[in-house]
Amino acid sequence: MKKINYAKSDYVYSSLPVSRKEEFKDAMKNNFRMLLRNGFSLLLFALPLIAFNIFMDIYHLPMTLEHFSQDELKGILFLWEIIRLLGSVALLFVLLIAVAGVLRINKLLVWQEGISYIAEFKKGIKENYKHFAIYLLIYSLIFIATFVLSNLFGGGILFLVLLIIYILFFVSIMIWKFMISNVYDSTFKSTRIVAYNSYVKHILISMLFSLLVVSPLFVNLYISIDGVTAIIIKNIIVIVLLIIYYPILLLVNSLFAISVFDKEINFEDYPDYYLKGLYKVEEVKKNEKTK
Repeated sequence: MKKINYAKSDYVYSSLPVSRKEEFKDAMKNNFRMLLRNGFSLLLFALPLIAFNIFMDIYHLPMTLEHFSQDELKGILFLWEIIRLLGSVALLFVLLIAVAGVLRINKLLVWQEGISYIAEFKKGIKENYKHFAIYLLIYSLIFIATFVLSNLFGGGILFLVLLIIYILFFVSIMIWKFMISNVYDSTFKSTRIVAYNSYVKHILISMLFSLLVVSPLFVNLYISIDGVTAIIIKNIIVIVLLIIYYPILLLVNSLFAISVFDKEINFEDYPDYYLKGLYKVEEVKKNEKTK
């Protein structure tokens, strides 16, 4: 029989958290092991990406190309970065498998539902991966185009500016689409509309989440370094990020997104989802009055 994990207080309705903020504390206290399982799931599916970037770091070309002219070196390094970029993007689709499963686990944690981890993780992949992969493909193509065009027209500062715009806008929209698809069985059109509306209404927090999601992994995986010790330290940091940092960040993101959906969507359109997993004080008072 599959083991189903419940929070310690699941069986007493009055002991449910009264807010999403309290729910975060509850998850950290009662379900931290579940978050660690999410972390190890992310790490497992990130291993190909980590291995690829270790390979790229070990065989980093600039130190061995001094006999080339400046123009030749520039062209070879550009090709090298393109290979690194395309390889990393392709392997992000493997990591995305874990993200699809983990976000479903987070949704069930937020809703205070029992979780059979492997079964629900697989269900999350089945329900979410197709949509997630399409969104990732679209925004990956935008990023690749941004990288190539900025390098063709000067690179450097231009790429940095375009990268910041990409992270603060496109990545933010993609994260909202992930969150919406994880909760609702919606069309691409309706997902896009809700994602843009949510982004505009919560633009600063949306930007903050996108920076927190992208920056640590981007810096550690994408920036090339030399030296075995530096490579080891960099990838230890990546592993810690995947096991500890990202599970907590994704939970916080899920809690925030669902709290937004409660106020802006669920109250009228999805009453069964409204404040799901929370102790509904007003509802209890209303029921008591009718007795």
